[in-house]
Amino acid sequence: MVTTHGISELIKQPISLDEKEIDFIINTLKKHPYFQNFHILLCKALFDNESIKFKSQLKKTASIVSSRELLFEILNQKNKTFI
Repeated sequence: MVTTHGISELIKQPISLDEKEIDFIINTLKKHPYFQNFHILLCKALFDNESIKFKSQLKKTASIVSSRELLFEILNQKNKTFI
């Protein structure tokens, strides 16, 4: 189970998302579909894993985020924190 502290760490350092964390993000998004940070995290995880689900998630994320420029920067960064 991911705790509140764990959520903060996911947001600060999204570089190492495993399947358990991705599943947690997906389940959280089902309950809270406008949670912008988790849409970005999911999109980043799918991008890093070269998932076929990336394109559809990118469309959803781009429609929800407040800054597409920030989304582009997050997707193209390597091993940095983004908040």
